[in-house]
Amino acid sequence: MLFGLSYRRELFDMFGSFDEQIRVGEDTLLNEKIERVERPVWNPQIVTLHRYPAALRPALIDQFHRGRRLVRFSRSVRPRSRLALAAGNMKRAIKIAFELAQAGTFQFPHEAVKACWLVPILAAAMSAGILVSFDRD
Repeated sequence: MLFGLSYRRELFDMFGSFDEQIRVGEDTLLNEKIERVERPVWNPQIVTLHRYPAALRPALIDQFHRGRRLVRFSRSVRPRSRLALAAGNMKRAIKIAFELAQAGTFQFPHEAVKACWLVPILAAAMSAGILVSFDRD
């Protein structure tokens, strides 16, 4: 899966780097801090490759487990209810899907369509993992 996110060096000076104690969601936590002050800008020329399972079923299982881990790790950083985490996750996914659709960076139209419907589906799997987590609210 391709994403186009990078950071200016001075943002790390202002907000610190990724929290290495957190296994998942460290980029989300940093992004939330930055977004309080700075507005992110989509630059389709900057591409980062993330390796995820290529088939849908393993990808859904991966995202489900990421959601469960996110609950566990977010408790130690910024306690929020599971419902708030799941809602925030879905909101971000829908925003990303719209940004992907508008960016026009895909070589073939079917790639854009696939990305736009796949992002919310994977986010739903992660949200399910969040909601069924065994951690207490």
